[in-house]
Amino acid sequence: MSIVQILFLLLLWGLPIFIFFNMYLKQDKQEQEEFIKGLKSPSFLFVDGSRVIGMGLFFSGMITSIMLIQHIGAFMLFFGWFAGGIEIWGSSVKRGIIVLSFGVIGAATYYYITVFHFKSIWKKDN
Repeated sequence: MSIVQILFLLLLWGLPIFIFFNMYLKQDKQEQEEFIKGLKSPSFLFVDGSRVIGMGLFFSGMITSIMLIQHIGAFMLFFGWFAGGIEIWGSSVKRGIIVLSFGVIGAATYYYITVFHFKSIWKKDN
């Protein structure tokens, strides 16, 4: 792995962590407790957490050229969109359908590109 890849990985994971930690320290005690309580909620873990971590893993896989990490990140990202659509469905069916469709279309597009990209690579090698 080159120095540039390591630098990008450090920025990809370090910068958001630093920003959120800084924001957390600037809050008063009551806001910090609410923030921690929100982080522990299943809604955050399944929807926002899987989207954020999935995006980080997806780009980490792209930077390091490790396809397994990229696929896990893509799965987590699309799962987060899908779970977000189900969560929004309770308050607004129309918005829920839109978010669900983003997740489904994104997953289908990723699968289509990944499968046909690998088929073309395998045909060239053989």
